[in-house]
Amino acid sequence: MYKRSTKTIVSLSTAFAIAFSGFQFVAPYHASAVSDTFTLTAVTNDLISVKLNGTPQVRLPNGVVTTANTNFRVGKNNTYTFVGIDGEVKTQKSLTMTSVPNQPELLIVSPGETVKLHFESDDAHSGVKDMRYRVYQEDRPGSGSIFTSWESYKAMKNYTIPSITKDTDSYWVVEAEFRDVAGNIKSNVITRFMIENHAPDVDLSNTPDWINKNDFESGRHSIHATGASKFGELSQIKYAVAPGSFQKWDNTIALTRPNLPQGYKETKQGDETLFTFTSEPYVIPIASDGYFNAFMQVVKMSNRQSVASDTVTKRIGLDRKTPSATAMLNSGENEASSYDVNLDIKNIYDELSGVETIEIFRVKDGVEERTAYATINNPSSTESLSIPFEEDGYPGGEKGLVHLYLTDVAGNRTSEPVKSQEVTFAKLSVTDFILTQNRNPKLYSDGFTPVSYAGKEEFGFNEELLSGSNFEFQVDYGLGKGNPSDYIIEGEYVAKFTKPDGTLAFSTGKLQRSSGTSFVSGKVGLDKDLPYNTIVEVEVNLTGVRKGLNGQPNRPIQPATPPAYKIGFVGKKNLSDVVNEAIRFNEVN
Repeated sequence: MYKRSTKTIVSLSTAFAIAFSGFQFVAPYHASAVSDTFTLTAVTNDLISVKLNGTPQVRLPNGVVTTANTNFRVGKNNTYTFVGIDGEVKTQKSLTMTSVPNQPELLIVSPGETVKLHFESDDAHSGVKDMRYRVYQEDRPGSGSIFTSWESYKAMKNYTIPSITKDTDSYWVVEAEFRDVAGNIKSNVITRFMIENHAPDVDLSNTPDWINKNDFESGRHSIHATGASKFGELSQIKYAVAPGSFQKWDNTIALTRPNLPQGYKETKQGDETLFTFTSEPYVIPIASDGYFNAFMQVVKMSNRQSVASDTVTKRIGLDRKTPSATAMLNSGENEASSYDVNLDIKNIYDELSGVETIEIFRVKDGVEERTAYATINNPSSTESLSIPFEEDGYPGGEKGLVHLYLTDVAGNRTSEPVKSQEVTFAKLSVTDFILTQNRNPKLYSDGFTPVSYAGKEEFGFNEELLSGSNFEFQVDYGLGKGNPSDYIIEGEYVAKFTKPDGTLAFSTGKLQRSSGTSFVSGKVGLDKDLPYNTIVEVEVNLTGVRKGLNGQPNRPIQPATPPAYKIGFVGKKNLSDVVNEAIRFNEVN
C-alpha cells in the first residue's frame, strides 16, 4: 500500500491531489465503541477519534501509546483494537471500519526536497477565484498549521519539504481551502505524505582490533562492516585508512543490482536493508608497530538525493612482536625432591596488544607432552601454579622442565618456547635389602654371612630362625641424582609372624641411620613362644625430606614403596634348647 515514488516532479497520479469537485468526504457513519476508560468514534470513513475518559494512556493499534485525546487514521477496511492501560487494569475495545476509501500510494520524500502540489478544483456557477493551504505534522496539528494567505487559484505549486530530526520519519498532512467568486469556501480537503530522514547505520565492530605479524606479511587485513538502511536504496560504500584523520576516500564502491560488488551481501527486512561488507585488503598506512584508523561511510539514494551515514571510525593496532616471559621451576633449584614442583612465571609482557594466553607444556626426559597441561587466560605480570610431573597416565621421569607458548591479543604466538630450567627429580628408592645377622648358633657357629635380596624375582629365603633370638637387616636406598648428604631419611619396619594355625603376630620398630651412609638398619626380636614353621616377613617404610636451603623449608621427597621381604621360618628348637645342648656338648667333650 505504501510505496516510494522516485519522481521529484510529481504527476497527478502521484501528486498531492486535492480535488474540490467530484471529491467530498462522506459524513461519518455512526460507529463507536465506549468503555469506562476511553471512547472510540469513527469521525470519517478512515479516521477514528480516541477520547480518554480518565485512563492514563491508550495503546493504539500501531503500538504507539498516547496520553492525550488523538485521532488514528486507518488505511484499509479492518478491525482495529485499542487498549486502555490504567496501572494493572487493561480495557480492550475494537472498532471495525468498513468504508475506507481506496488510498493512493503514500509518497515518501526527503527533507529539503522540492515537490509539486497538484490542486484540482472547479465551480459550475461563479467559478474558483483563489485558494490557500497549510502543511503540518499529522500528530501535531497545532504546530505550524497556519494557512497561507489567499492567492489566485493555481493547479501546481512548488513546495520544499521541511527538515525533521535525523534518523526519524513522520507523517504530514496537506489541507487546502478553495473560494469561489461568490465567496463560498470549501475546506478540509486533505492528502498525506511521509518525510523520512534515516541515514544508513554502519558498524565496524567486526573489523579486527589488531593485525598480527602473519596477517601483516600475508596481507590478510580488511575492513568488515555491518549496517542497515531504512527506505531508499544503498548506492555507495566509501572507506579509507590513515594514521589519523583522512584527507580523501581511498576506495569507493558503487552498489549496482543485480551484480553486487564482491564482499557485499544484503537481506531485506520490510523497509530495511541489512548488509555486510568486507573490503579488499588495504595497505597499512604506518611503517612501524602502532595504531591507525579505518574510516567508512555508506550512502543511499532517496528520491534521487544522496543521504550519507556519519563517518564511522575504528582504531586498529599493528602488533608484530611476540610477547615474552621468564619461567622458573622449584624456586630456581635444579634438584626437586618431589614430582609436584612449583612454576613461577615472571616478567609477562607484551608491548602493545597485551598477553592473552599462556600455554604450559610439561617436558619429561626431553619429550614435550602433546597437549597443554594448562592454559592461563589474560595473565597478570606474574603467575604461579603447581605442576605435577607424575599423575594418572603421566608417569614421572628423571628430569623435567616446562615450555611456555605465549599468544598476545593480536594473535602473535611465540615460535620458540620460553623454557624453565631443567630439574632432576630425587626419588627415594630401595636398592637392596640385606639380612646381616641371623643369631642362630645352631646354624652359624662360625659366623653369619650376609645375604642380599637385590635382583631377586621372589624375595625371601628358606632361612631357619631361632625363637627367643633375633635377626638383623640393612636397607640400602638411593636418591636418584640427589646427594645423600642433602637429605634426612627416616624409616620404620613391621615384622609379621604368620603362625601355622593362620593367626598373626606383629613387631614394629624404627630403622636406624648411621651418619654419612646410604642405608638404614633394623633388628627384630623373635618371641620364644613362636611355634615351629611360623613364617617371618618384614615390611619397611622409608620417608625423607630434602634439607631446606636459603631459608626454604624442608621438602618431602617422593617415598619408596618396597615389597615385603620373606626372611624365613622358625625352627623346631628355641634359643634355650640350643644353649642347653651346647652346654651338654661341652661337658661330654
